[in-house]
Amino acid sequence: MAQFPRDVGILMNLGKIQTHEQRIKSFEICFACGDFSSDTLSLYYDSYKTLFDEERAGERMIELFMQYRNYAIISFLSSIKFAGNLSAECDFQMKYIDLISNEEQKSYWVARVAGTLGQQGQYNQVILLTQKYINQGVRDLALYWNWSMAKAIKGEREEAILRMESLLKEDWVLAIEKESVVKHIEYLKRGEFR
Repeated sequence: MAQFPRDVGILMNLGKIQTHEQRIKSFEICFACGDFSSDTLSLYYDSYKTLFDEERAGERMIELFMQYRNYAIISFLSSIKFAGNLSAECDFQMKYIDLISNEEQKSYWVARVAGTLGQQGQYNQVILLTQKYINQGVRDLALYWNWSMAKAIKGEREEAILRMESLLKEDWVLAIEKESVVKHIEYLKRGEFR
């Protein structure tokens, strides 16, 4: 594979790559050569956002991930903030969660989005989101924590407790994790989630 010189950033600083269109083309050559450094992704995103807008820039990053399946892009996507607009941030993150085939990566981002939704008081959304991936067989206790907390806050504490108790019989939950599950059940029973 042809190698692209890694001095693109230097050229930009010197003003030799002056337009965002030129920068975008240069970085796309970097991606084709396997360069997905955080600096490259950040500068590419900034140029795209300046040339178009924040939403289109985010969608372009998702397109890049679909094309190259490089998880450095997912890490970068997770860092994108929408000027403190948590709702827009959640909507954006949910767009690319289903693209992730790695179960561990997927469960991490689902739990992260669910946590953010919970901060906003969108408990119905937390339940729907976490239930979707639990039903798909994603095995991650963080999904169950978020689901059970939202259920309890919505007045469905008994259902939350029963579901958490069922985890104690699951082989995929490690013994040390079951200790945490027991503590979480006690937490729910005491009603300390409010």
